[in-house]
This record gives sequence, C-alpha cells and structure tokens, in this order.
Amino acid sequence: QSGGNTLESFIRQHREAFDQSEPGNMLWEQISNQLPKPKAIKVHIGWQRHLTRIAASLALLVVGIGGGIWYERHGASSNGMAMSDVSSEYAELEQFYQRNITVKEEKLASFTSNQSTDVYEDLEHLDEVMEQLRKELATVPPGNREQVVRAMIENYKAKTAILQRVLERLEDTSHGGNNRKQSNAIKNI
Repeated sequence: QSGGNTLESFIRQHREAFDQSEPGNMLWEQISNQLPKPKAIKVHIGWQRHLTRIAASLALLVVGIGGGIWYERHGASSNGMAMSDVSSEYAELEQFYQRNITVKEEKLASFTSNQSTDVYEDLEHLDEVMEQLRKELATVPPGNREQVVRAMIENYKAKTAILQRVLERLEDTSHGGNNRKQSNAIKNI
C-alpha cells in the first residue's frame, strides 16, 4: 500500500507535467493497427425480396390511381352539384326555372339584338353566384344542403324577376316606337 500511496502522491505533485504531455500520432496509429478490422457486411437481397418490393410498388400505384378516379367522380368537382342531384322535386324546380330563364333570355336577345347592356352584366353576376353555389352544394355536408338549395332557388327567382322586368319595359317602349328608346330603356332599368 505504501507503494500505491507514493505513486499517487507523485502523480499529484507532477500533475501539470502529465497534463501537458500528449501521446503522439504514431501511438494512436499503432493502437488502431492492433484493433481487429471491421468486416464488411455484404447485403444480399434475393429475387423474392425484389419481387415483394415490386408488388408493393404496384399496389401503391393501383391505390393511387383508384383514389384519383374516385376523387374525380365523387370529390368536389369543378362543375359543382346541381339541385337535381339532391332530390327529384328539386330537379323539377330547377328545370322549370332554367326553361323559364332560357325563354326570357331568348326574348331579350331578340329585343336588344346583342347590344351590350348593364342587364347582361347583372345576369352574368347571377350566373357566377350560381356557379359558386353549385360548388358549395358539392362540398357541404348533406344535412346542410337545404340552405344552399334555398339560396340557389332565390338566385333563380332573382334572375327571372330581372329578366321579366326588363322584358316588360322593353315591350312598353316597343309599342312606342324606335330602337333608340329600347336601348335607353335597358340602360335605365
């Protein structure tokens, strides 16, 4: 024990000398040369593993294509959803309004002979609103579709009312005479 204590006391007394000395690079190279070399692990993937990976890739591809087709058919389509897709009663109502509007638009076109008017801008705005409502109808949960359908009906009613008012004024002015009065009548509506 006395030898252990003297070694310990020697190390404590000369600690700074030990801390300043570092082993050279040669020593570390010799140590690393004496260590066993790591063996390269050779990974051998058999044909069965390749086949499994190919099958998994094909399965993902099929699922992706199927999901895309399903989303295109059942997802939120760019055209939206018509009232007729909700119920047959709404289908009849939608057809009624569309026929009525088409007849009135044709009649308006015969009166105005394709002049650009503020009325056409208003009608285009109503068409844009209808398109937004169709898209919303496609994405809204089934329980909330009734509200969107009511808004669509109100849009149809507004468009019909505008067309009716314009046609009535045009008919009143056409009995009075010239084409210039008709054009002014449309602008004044």
